[in-house]
Amino acid sequence: MKTDGGPLPIESKYSLDIGKRETRVLEKFCRKYGCREAIVITKNEEKTTGLAQAGVKLMPLWKWLLE
Repeated sequence: MKTDGGPLPIESKYSLDIGKRETRVLEKFCRKYGCREAIVITKNEEKTTGLAQAGVKLMPLWKWLLE
């Protein structure tokens, strides 16, 4: 998906244990391609993590579908 700030990487995870290992690849992608944020669609978890220049937003599927 593309936004005004470049590509927007989206990944989905069903696991309840989503840690740094799962978001590290998205942070690396954002550094390489100049993304401002990435989205991980989850079952229930919601938080923001990552680097200052590339935040990784974890959000539940139901909320992502409503946006």
